Amino acid sequence: LTLRAPTGAGRIRMQDGMARVATWEGIVRREALLAIFGLKQGTFRFVTAFQGGDTTPMVEDLDVNQVLIEAARLEDELEKRREHLPATGAPLRATGETADVLDRSAELHDLPMEQVLGLVQESPGIRVFDLLKKVQRAPQVIRLAAAHLVGKRDR
Repeated sequence: LTLRAPTGAGRIRMQDGMARVATWEGIVRREALLAIFGLKQGTFRFVTAFQGGDTTPMVEDLDVNQVLIEAARLEDELEKRREHLPATGAPLRATGETADVLDRSAELHDLPMEQVLGLVQESPGIRVFDLLKKVQRAPQVIRLAAAHLVGKRDR
């Protein structure tokens, strides 16, 4: 399955009913599936037979149902923090104590907050758009980390 969207391109390769390879704009495996499941628009093409030129090894079985549920949870969490979500092109700057903003609830334990905060501290004025290119995670994961950090700062 190949996918194209305004934000990029990717693919999911299936074998024996299991997703064996997933890629999205340099992101691979589970994170790529999360990115794909978070798409709001785009097109797809289903190819029924292996076409030459694809040398990506099929390395794992990806539980599509589990990742789909995770993608829905991420969307719910993003919606809860929508007012804290910075615009994709807005410059970000770190302010305040880092220990305060890194405090997180159990449901957000897997967010790359240290990495996102580190990049914001290293490069004041970095944009969410830049973070999406630098952090090899699904876009909605990065946006949620940024929204959480901004929300903690605003309290």
